[in-house]
Amino acid sequence: MPANLTPQYHKAEAKYKAAKDPAQKLEALKEMLSLMPKHKGTDKLHADLKRRLSKLNDELQQAKKKKGAAGASAYDHVEREGAGQVALVGLPNTGKSTLLNLLTHAKSEVAEYPFSTLKPVVGMAQFEDAQIQLIDLPPIAAQYTEPWVYSLIRSADRLCVLLDLSSGHLEDDWLDTLSLLEAAKLRLVGGKRAEAFGPGAGAQKAFILGTKSDRADLETMAQFEALLAEEFQYLILNHKAPLDGLKRALFELLDVVRIYSKEPGKPADLAQPFVLKKGSTTLDLAGAIHKDLVARLKYACVWGSAQFDGQRVSHDFVLQDKDIVEVHA
Repeated sequence: MPANLTPQYHKAEAKYKAAKDPAQKLEALKEMLSLMPKHKGTDKLHADLKRRLSKLNDELQQAKKKKGAAGASAYDHVEREGAGQVALVGLPNTGKSTLLNLLTHAKSEVAEYPFSTLKPVVGMAQFEDAQIQLIDLPPIAAQYTEPWVYSLIRSADRLCVLLDLSSGHLEDDWLDTLSLLEAAKLRLVGGKRAEAFGPGAGAQKAFILGTKSDRADLETMAQFEALLAEEFQYLILNHKAPLDGLKRALFELLDVVRIYSKEPGKPADLAQPFVLKKGSTTLDLAGAIHKDLVARLKYACVWGSAQFDGQRVSHDFVLQDKDIVEVHA
């Protein structure tokens, strides 16, 4: 079957041939892939372009490694913002960039070919009155993943691991994901797995998300649930359904609470909650408001989880999500 390539494709191909460095060639290859008609006549060409893309990506990464040998990568740290930082992790083409774009105002490049994400892309997902920082990372893959990717995975508060339900080899993908992370001394924990093994070096609490469910059959989705049952929190992403459930799951993954402060005789400030770790006390809240309050705190009054509204509580009273607290110093 003839390929029937368009004039636009041939123009992109000419740019590829004229390019003098790998970065320019990579951009031209991406354009060629996006413009190439999709039918049986282009299958071999599509595979060839993907091979060239992977090779060029490898060359660029090797060049970055040599350049960065004298210093740290520019991508080895992302400043935390919001209620917590969640890194999006997965094999090539699992839908990480699509997810980031769905949940935030960020614009991460989405493509059908692998390694379209070459650097971290950050976005803020709004859940009620809290924001969750999401980081779209390059995929993890043998030989193609730079060390800084694993550094950002290791330093994130939590992980959202994506699995492509339409890949046709779901169990292998899951085992490959675990193997690649464990080779980088990263161990996923969650649910009963977390209780069995406990925290430790390289342990990262993770939420597992099944993507591309519109292309998967019921048997595959049942297999997905069986793989993760009683070990991890998981969700199957349905693009037709509201995303509120996923945002809530990511917020709950962070193990934090939102606390609203209140000055005596004034209404509570419900606009900007203090975000604290679960198990935090009124004394922890005082320190979050101002470090000097820790030494001066006399008592606090709590609306919400207390036995009655406005109950006077001690320094070690454990606060719950959406409590209102009036601090007395």
